[in-house]
Amino acid sequence: MGHWSILSSMDQMEGRTYVVPLPMDEAVVAVGYALQSPARVVCEQTPDGRYVTRTVKHTPSWAFLFPILLLFVRKTKTSELLFAPVEGGTGVTIYGAIDTQAAMRLRAMTTLAPVAQ
Repeated sequence: MGHWSILSSMDQMEGRTYVVPLPMDEAVVAVGYALQSPARVVCEQTPDGRYVTRTVKHTPSWAFLFPILLLFVRKTKTSELLFAPVEGGTGVTIYGAIDTQAAMRLRAMTTLAPVAQ
């Protein structure tokens, strides 16, 4: 049911890095699986080798001021994922906004250890 997506929120993840305690190849698959959500978040690799997530059917919070706008302002948000080997596993850096539930699933699978930039 699409109406549930109206009530969801987004997390701004600009440059946040999380450590996934897995080797690089396994981390890419595990993170992609954790972030995806049917009819809500899609994780894919682009032809140029980048990894991106698309959060579909996101409604900006300001649209609730005028309920009729809910029919017109739903949009897709895109974020980019960068993977790099770090001590303790693979560092996943996210640029952009992703669905809050997807961000919670990612945080649950990480060590939550700070990563020096």
